[in-house]
Amino acid sequence: MPMSDIKCNFCKSFLKTNLVNFKKIPIANRYTKGDKPIFKKYKLEIKVCNKCFLVQSTKKIQPKKIFKNYFYKSNYSGTWKEHCKLLTLELSNTIKNRNKKILEIGSNDNTLLEMFAKDKWSCVGVEPATNLVKTNKRNKNIKIYNSFFSKKIAKKIIKNEGFSDYVVGTNVIAHIPDICDFFEGLGHLFNLKTIGVFEFQHLLPMMEGGFYDTIYHEHFFYHSLTTLTKVLDKYGLKVFDIKKLNIHSGSLRIYVCKKNSEKKTST
Repeated sequence: MPMSDIKCNFCKSFLKTNLVNFKKIPIANRYTKGDKPIFKKYKLEIKVCNKCFLVQSTKKIQPKKIFKNYFYKSNYSGTWKEHCKLLTLELSNTIKNRNKKILEIGSNDNTLLEMFAKDKWSCVGVEPATNLVKTNKRNKNIKIYNSFFSKKIAKKIIKNEGFSDYVVGTNVIAHIPDICDFFEGLGHLFNLKTIGVFEFQHLLPMMEGGFYDTIYHEHFFYHSLTTLTKVLDKYGLKVFDIKKLNIHSGSLRIYVCKKNSEKKTST
């Protein structure tokens, strides 16, 4: 008999190994007015899959409870805005054609897309937080799909917008409740020229540094390069380059393309 009846969200093996259990705690960044605020508490338990080594939460709150009315805005952080400027500069220097196109998954308040739009990129974003989409400044070079990213939305975007030069996701791949649907959808966004750029908090420095305060309900997964490579491979994609980042207590930026792309893997 398995030690747990909970299965891995990716490979569907039974989850046997415990990493941390906070029991029941409130959702992060939910502030309530008053001298004696009452916070609803939810279970937060993290396990490791013994087969694919994916680290994941066992009790996933309905995404709408966390992301449909989202309180964090990217432009709150000067450090993050500077980080976005450097990313914009890096990607802009790689493309010389006039019709530059970028798609951002988890575009939040459009902090990053505004920078690309200023540099004459055609921008598409996918953002589930309706409160952010409604209040974001309108820009003729930015089109937003107010939705969670999925295979269904990916097909709709390709039909309406075509393929992009770059698909970007900064700190979004930890926030996806269904990892298979997300990455299957991601695979639909790539042709042989499309490059994906994804940033995520790296599991290794999080474990080595004991950064337990970065574990909370909206992070459904805690990624290593080992597990992400397996997930990408299943859906026809590969990592061809990597950068270490100091942001968020240690992150990775991975550069992704189709497996049959001519992009050579960096050594």
